Amino acid sequence: MPPRSSPLLLVLALVALAAGGWLLLASDQEPPPPPVAPVAAPDPTPQASPEESGNLATIRAETDPARALQLANDGHYQFPQGGLYPDREVIAIRSLLRLQRQDEAKGRAQRFLQRFPAHPQAPLVRRMAGL
Repeated sequence: MPPRSSPLLLVLALVALAAGGWLLLASDQEPPPPPVAPVAAPDPTPQASPEESGNLATIRAETDPARALQLANDGHYQFPQGGLYPDREVIAIRSLLRLQRQDEAKGRAQRFLQRFPAHPQAPLVRRMAGL
């Protein structure tokens, strides 16, 4: 005759099976991802390279408006996406005014203000070009 099992042993066996199944289910789940550190938003204004900064210093030092205009235009060509593009353009506009080329200066000033309406030198450009 087989030995009789007590109801307590049967309950303990069922609890052990249930716990083992729970552990298997829990181990199939992936752990939550680690917290992500906030990332700073990229600077919308491109940074100037040392070469571009040197180019602007040369332009600012130029006293001949025709030469300053040529250097500003050359700088635009060399650094089309540079961070100092607006600064060179202000110098170009001022140079055009000094050369009595008001219509050209006004056109460039209007384009400057469309492209860089919040630039710190926008009020100066408006005054220079009479806008």
